[in-house]
Amino acid sequence: MTAKDDYVEQLGAKLIDDSGNIQVLTEDTNVLFVKQKSDVLRKIINQAMAVASSHYQNRVATSGIDFTEREIQEISLKVVLHNLYVYNMWKNDYPKYHDLELKVTVEDLKHPQSEDQCYFYCKKKYGADYSSYTAALNGQTREQFESWERGRIAFWDR
Repeated sequence: MTAKDDYVEQLGAKLIDDSGNIQVLTEDTNVLFVKQKSDVLRKIINQAMAVASSHYQNRVATSGIDFTEREIQEISLKVVLHNLYVYNMWKNDYPKYHDLELKVTVEDLKHPQSEDQCYFYCKKKYGADYSSYTAALNGQTREQFESWERGRIAFWDR
């Protein structure tokens, strides 16, 4: 694997072996993957990052909103770690998912939990301008985003 393909290294994430479990540490994230090996998990994360980075790059390219490559990678890592954490938890906690392959697909990136990760990232990163950035990442127009956000708020405030 070249340094260009190693998103984990590029983004300064650390994989720390913790008694057969792996902690993935970033500046603002600490995710524990139970029953994983560092080299295997790094490969899984990097494969998922290639899918996510391409997906979000394609979405923002048509939006007219400027993102740096680094910003696309940062949000991709947030979404990837969230999805892989959930799948790893299922794999270890539920017998029917024991053979679940840890990977992230484009369909996973369209899931509301992935959209929420984009929303949280943009609110923190862009402050008052978060809506245009979140809409771009989620493949929405500004009007679609506003409707989505109203629905999201109504769901969580019930």
